[in-house]
Amino acid sequence: MDSLHCYCSTADVDPTQMLQCTGCKLYFHPGCLKSSNRSTLVGDLFFKLTCDRCSPDNVEVLERLKMQWIQVIMLTLYNLHVGGTNGKLGYFRWREHICSFIDKHWTTFFGDSRKRTATFRGTVAGVLSSGCPLLFQSGCSKLGENGWWTLTTMKPPSPADFGNQQFSKSTIFPGWQLHVQWNLIDTILTGIENKNVLSENNVIQNSAQKITKKTYLTQ
Repeated sequence: MDSLHCYCSTADVDPTQMLQCTGCKLYFHPGCLKSSNRSTLVGDLFFKLTCDRCSPDNVEVLERLKMQWIQVIMLTLYNLHVGGTNGKLGYFRWREHICSFIDKHWTTFFGDSRKRTATFRGTVAGVLSSGCPLLFQSGCSKLGENGWWTLTTMKPPSPADFGNQQFSKSTIFPGWQLHVQWNLIDTILTGIENKNVLSENNVIQNSAQKITKKTYLTQ
């Protein structure tokens, strides 16, 4: 029995699609979890799970891990793709598709920890631009239009890829030869988002300027 995982007693394990209990280290399907705050998003593993067999009071504990904007947008694009959203050649509009999805699932992503602001769309645009082409691909060359985006690699973000939810490893942008720390970028963008900014264009411009100032040239 110890070799069987999840409440459904399965022997088939896919760590990329299942949550691991912090106690017994067994894997659980997100759809089999009993907690009311479980996510309905495909590939959403940004949780800390203690199954009901490991919990002191035999009640499952599911805690949402703090998500960075980069992770939110990657998970959004993945769900738009697998959910069959009507995009264009696999690309999705940043406002109509990406921002609308985040707005609809805001509580799922952030719970009550982050207040929704009028400038979050500018934050999304800044992250997409700064993450291109390493994590995001612009559809400008293929579609001849700005504002269309997709994932460079079509897979959901994994907490393990971000080093305990902080993508602290230096990331090299091809062609730019810049080291960027994503946890620093997320802090900058969140700070800008929370300020009283007059327009989304200002947010995007300020985001790009501040990110550029905080990057480090390769040695």
